[in-house]
Amino acid sequence: MNDDLIEMVLKAHKKSFQRAFETAVRTGTALVFARDGKIVEIKPPYRYELVPTNKHKVKSRRRKK
Repeated sequence: MNDDLIEMVLKAHKKSFQRAFETAVRTGTALVFARDGKIVEIKPPYRYELVPTNKHKVKSRRRKK
């Protein structure tokens, strides 16, 4: 395979892992995958919390559109 293609595949794999990790954080579930032929379960050490937004900023964004 071409070196550029391998680089693109590795970049896509890294991005997909990041997305899966973020989803696991948001849902509070563990990330399960295989590493060296063994099943690995990683519970993200983060907690997802909803933070209130400033209503004034939300309204100003709507007006700009």
